[in-house]
Amino acid sequence: RGKTRHNTWLYYERRAKKEGFTFHNLSDWRDIAGSFAEILAVEASGWKGRAGTSISRVATVRAFYAKVCEELARRENIHVFLLRRDAQIVAFQICTLYAGTLSCLKIGYLEDYAKMSPGQVLQLHIVRWAFSQPSIRIFDMLGPASETKLRWATGVEHLFPYCFFRPTLLGLVAKLRWQVAPKIKSGLLRLTKRNKTAGQEPPANEDTR
Repeated sequence: RGKTRHNTWLYYERRAKKEGFTFHNLSDWRDIAGSFAEILAVEASGWKGRAGTSISRVATVRAFYAKVCEELARRENIHVFLLRRDAQIVAFQICTLYAGTLSCLKIGYLEDYAKMSPGQVLQLHIVRWAFSQPSIRIFDMLGPASETKLRWATGVEHLFPYCFFRPTLLGLVAKLRWQVAPKIKSGLLRLTKRNKTAGQEPPANEDTR
């Protein structure tokens, strides 16, 4: 990835090692389950927690992810990578491994350690581990092609979503809901915002004529 970038990552790694950071690779559900609550807490510590989109916010979502991870572990298709400082989880990645492709499903780090670049240190450890495994051909970071991911990537694969609905009455209802509901929601939000703006009191020194 270039000498400068490579040296930067190695610098992050040396700094993290000096601070006592250690790399862990979990694939047994008993080990993962013991750290799962803390992993979700790390994910909720950043912008997802502030935006209300973290896994731990909704009990059913939390249970869904736990069940998925447990099933993947049973099939030997999961790797949960952790970066710890002593016993504390500083960063994590939940990845699947299937047919030679290591795919990153979830990632997070504690914002209190942002200056230590824990996500980049963990990524370096994961890539190094993946290169040492003859069975792994691709490390797919998934998600949008963000600036951070492109620093690591050697290529980008464009994916396009397709939605299919059954040719039945329920299928038609589902299609209308898929197409119309977001537009209705957006219109209601704009209307609510407009009404709130219209109902605001003008500043005391403003000419209200």
